[in-house]
Amino acid sequence: MTIRQFLTVREVADIFKLNILTIYDYIRTGKLQAIKFGRAYRIDSSSLEQFIQAHLTSPPINDSLQKE
Repeated sequence: MTIRQFLTVREVADIFKLNILTIYDYIRTGKLQAIKFGRAYRIDSSSLEQFIQAHLTSPPINDSLQKE
């Protein structure tokens, strides 16, 4: 069995330097998947990685295009 790593809402907010209410809003709107245990949420590290990938800006310009 693989052990999964879970983060608290506070830990995710600290990682991104965002307000904790912003993270709760992402969870409430379905932008960030979380697991609810009673009144507490936990975010799986793989869900956090998916959230990051979904919010990446466009890739950098190809070096060959920059030289023209």
